[in-house]
Amino acid sequence: MLIGHQKALSFFENCIKNGNLAHAYCFVGRDQTGKRTMANYVAAKLLAVEAAKLSSHTDYYYVERQVNEKTGKLNQDISVAQARQFKEFANRRAWMGGYKVGIIDEAEKLNKESGNALLRVLEESAGRSVFFLLTADDTGLLPTIRSRCQVFYFAPAPAEEIRAGLAEAGYGERAAMAAKLALGKPGLAIDLAENEERLNGWLGEVKRWEEIIGRPVYERMKKMENLLEKDEKGLNKDRMNEVLEIWQTLWREVMLGKRPGPAACQAAAIIDSIGQTRALLRQNVNQRLAVEQLLLNW
Repeated sequence: MLIGHQKALSFFENCIKNGNLAHAYCFVGRDQTGKRTMANYVAAKLLAVEAAKLSSHTDYYYVERQVNEKTGKLNQDISVAQARQFKEFANRRAWMGGYKVGIIDEAEKLNKESGNALLRVLEESAGRSVFFLLTADDTGLLPTIRSRCQVFYFAPAPAEEIRAGLAEAGYGERAAMAAKLALGKPGLAIDLAENEERLNGWLGEVKRWEEIIGRPVYERMKKMENLLEKDEKGLNKDRMNEVLEIWQTLWREVMLGKRPGPAACQAAAIIDSIGQTRALLRQNVNQRLAVEQLLLNW
């Protein structure tokens, strides 16, 4: 289900109708903002197949980071072997005689070797091919790759637009709450609307935030302890990043006067501090120390 991004949708529909698609596109935006959904929508149109059946189509190829069999965790990079397999797909003729469509998710995870292999794909692929590079950070792409793509930025969708889309899809009473909590991410809103347990989990994080505002540091840390405990795979940084993103949204509401709290300038400073903490977590610093420092500065 595609929610929002109507300008981009109209652009691609016109390109398909007129037969003037570019060779490569780069979709830039946060996770679950609709990048993959849009790419799959275009792919389904070009290959004349339902989006749900794309994965089994011979002229469709999707690349994402693989799970390391030894650690059970995602590899840090998209490997050169994956890029070479993608190149083999790109260089052959379409089995069905029409288009070939390739998608590379988290394209910023291409390392130097796999990036150079992809560059050759963009330069040398045969026949009618359309490639989509999906990324949260286009500055992480090789400049030579980015320069060969038309770039589209996927901004967060307005909550009301998400709510209307969910309501139209039949999600009923959960539509409004899911849209409000989704941080402008249509994909996340759908997840929340479909999964009551996850929706309750997000409501719990809002409640946690409300309970630690204005409290002493030791009470704030106590409320965060279950997120900072290690399990057999270590601290869950993805989960912590998600919580910090929720907090940023809540503090923006304080800054805009939509929630009670400190002065707007203090809320703005806290938003910046949360952003810095999230950046530190992406650099694999000690999660507990980073969060403790953040809470000390509130």
